[in-house]
Amino acid sequence: MPRSGKLPEKGSSRRGRLSRRIGGRARRALVNKDFDKAIATINDAIKSDAENLRIIVARGWAYEGDVAMADYNLALQKRPNLAAAYNDRGTMYLRKGALQSALDDFSSPIKYAPTGSWLTPAVRASRP
Repeated sequence: MPRSGKLPEKGSSRRGRLSRRIGGRARRALVNKDFDKAIATINDAIKSDAENLRIIVARGWAYEGDVAMADYNLALQKRPNLAAAYNDRGTMYLRKGALQSALDDFSSPIKYAPTGSWLTPAVRASRP
Protein backbone atom coordinates (compact mmCIF):
# COMPACT_ATOMS: atom_id res chain seq x y z
CA MET A 1 0.00 0.00 0.00
CA PRO A 2 1.43 3.41 -0.86
CA ARG A 3 2.40 5.70 2.01
CA SER A 4 -0.59 7.93 1.36
CA GLY A 5 -2.86 4.97 2.09
CA LYS A 6 -4.59 5.49 -1.24
CA LEU A 7 -4.22 3.20 -4.21
CA PRO A 8 -3.12 4.68 -7.53
CA GLU A 9 -5.82 4.96 -10.18
CA LYS A 10 -6.81 1.70 -11.88
CA GLY A 11 -4.72 1.13 -14.99
CA SER A 12 -1.98 3.55 -13.93
CA SER A 13 1.64 2.51 -14.27
CA ARG A 14 2.15 3.30 -10.57
CA ARG A 15 -0.53 0.76 -9.68
CA GLY A 16 1.18 -1.86 -11.88
CA ARG A 17 4.55 -1.22 -10.24
CA LEU A 18 2.94 -1.55 -6.82
CA SER A 19 1.40 -4.94 -7.64
CA ARG A 20 4.72 -6.14 -9.13
CA ARG A 21 6.63 -5.14 -5.97
CA ILE A 22 4.09 -6.92 -3.80
CA GLY A 23 4.21 -9.90 -6.17
CA GLY A 24 8.01 -10.05 -5.79
CA ARG A 25 7.68 -10.20 -2.00
CA ALA A 26 5.08 -12.95 -2.38
CA ARG A 27 7.38 -14.99 -4.66
CA ARG A 28 10.20 -14.73 -2.11
CA ALA A 29 7.84 -15.92 0.63
CA LEU A 30 6.74 -18.86 -1.55
CA VAL A 31 10.34 -19.85 -2.25
CA ASN A 32 10.99 -19.78 1.51
CA LYS A 33 7.81 -21.85 2.08
CA ASP A 34 6.35 -19.11 4.26
CA PHE A 35 2.86 -19.69 2.88
CA ASP A 36 1.01 -17.53 5.41
CA LYS A 37 3.17 -14.52 4.53
CA ALA A 38 2.81 -15.28 0.83
CA ILE A 39 -0.98 -15.43 1.07
CA ALA A 40 -1.18 -12.19 3.05
CA THR A 41 1.15 -10.46 0.59
CA ILE A 42 -0.73 -11.79 -2.44
CA ASN A 43 -4.04 -10.67 -0.95
CA ASP A 44 -2.55 -7.16 -0.64
CA ALA A 45 -1.48 -7.33 -4.28
CA ILE A 46 -4.96 -8.39 -5.35
CA LYS A 47 -6.41 -5.42 -3.47
CA SER A 48 -4.08 -3.13 -5.42
CA ASP A 49 -4.72 -4.79 -8.80
CA ALA A 50 -7.67 -7.22 -8.83
CA GLU A 51 -7.36 -7.72 -12.60
CA ASN A 52 -3.78 -9.03 -12.43
CA LEU A 53 -4.44 -12.69 -13.13
CA ARG A 54 -0.82 -13.70 -12.57
CA ILE A 55 -1.20 -12.69 -8.94
CA ILE A 56 -4.42 -14.70 -8.62
CA VAL A 57 -2.68 -17.76 -10.09
CA ALA A 58 0.24 -17.21 -7.70
CA ARG A 59 -2.16 -17.30 -4.75
CA GLY A 60 -3.17 -20.75 -5.96
CA TRP A 61 0.46 -21.84 -5.48
CA ALA A 62 0.31 -20.81 -1.83
CA TYR A 63 -2.99 -22.54 -1.17
CA GLU A 64 -3.89 -26.17 -1.59
CA GLY A 65 -7.07 -28.00 -2.48
CA ASP A 66 -10.35 -26.27 -3.18
CA VAL A 67 -9.08 -22.77 -2.45
CA ALA A 68 -6.27 -23.10 -5.01
CA MET A 69 -8.66 -24.63 -7.52
CA ALA A 70 -11.03 -21.67 -7.04
CA ASP A 71 -8.20 -19.24 -7.88
CA TYR A 72 -7.28 -21.16 -11.03
CA ASN A 73 -10.95 -21.32 -12.07
CA LEU A 74 -11.38 -17.57 -11.45
CA ALA A 75 -8.33 -16.78 -13.57
CA LEU A 76 -9.60 -19.02 -16.38
CA GLN A 77 -13.07 -17.50 -16.17
CA LYS A 78 -11.54 -14.06 -16.70
CA ARG A 79 -9.08 -15.18 -19.37
CA PRO A 80 -9.89 -18.58 -20.92
CA ASN A 81 -6.55 -18.81 -22.73
CA LEU A 82 -4.33 -18.28 -19.65
CA ALA A 83 -1.94 -21.17 -20.13
CA ALA A 84 -0.30 -20.99 -16.68
CA ALA A 85 -3.67 -21.39 -14.93
CA TYR A 86 -4.44 -24.52 -16.99
CA ASN A 87 -1.02 -25.93 -16.18
CA ASP A 88 -1.36 -25.32 -12.45
CA ARG A 89 -4.95 -26.56 -12.30
CA GLY A 90 -3.82 -29.67 -14.19
CA THR A 91 -1.21 -30.26 -11.51
CA MET A 92 -3.96 -30.05 -8.87
CA TYR A 93 -6.08 -32.56 -10.78
CA LEU A 94 -3.08 -34.87 -11.09
CA ARG A 95 -2.51 -34.75 -7.32
CA LYS A 96 -6.18 -35.65 -6.78
CA GLY A 97 -5.90 -38.58 -9.19
CA ALA A 98 -8.31 -37.03 -11.72
CA LEU A 99 -6.15 -38.11 -14.64
CA GLN A 100 -8.47 -37.21 -17.53
CA SER A 101 -9.08 -33.72 -16.14
CA ALA A 102 -5.33 -33.30 -15.65
CA LEU A 103 -4.64 -34.41 -19.21
CA ASP A 104 -7.27 -32.03 -20.56
CA ASP A 105 -5.76 -29.12 -18.63
CA PHE A 106 -2.19 -30.03 -19.59
CA SER A 107 -3.23 -30.11 -23.25
CA SER A 108 -4.73 -26.62 -23.14
CA PRO A 109 -1.54 -24.66 -22.40
CA ILE A 110 0.23 -26.39 -25.25
CA LYS A 111 -2.49 -25.01 -27.53
CA TYR A 112 -2.30 -21.48 -26.07
CA ALA A 113 1.43 -21.14 -25.44
CA PRO A 114 3.27 -23.96 -27.21
CA THR A 115 6.78 -22.77 -26.38
CA GLY A 116 6.16 -21.72 -22.79
CA SER A 117 9.05 -22.29 -20.41
CA TRP A 118 6.50 -22.45 -17.56
CA LEU A 119 5.31 -25.91 -18.67
CA THR A 120 5.75 -28.65 -16.11
CA PRO A 121 8.51 -31.16 -16.90
CA ALA A 122 5.87 -33.85 -17.49
CA VAL A 123 4.15 -31.72 -20.12
CA ARG A 124 7.45 -30.77 -21.79
CA ALA A 125 8.45 -34.44 -21.93
CA SER A 126 5.16 -35.39 -23.61
CA ARG A 127 5.57 -32.86 -26.40
CA PRO A 128 6.68 -34.14 -29.84
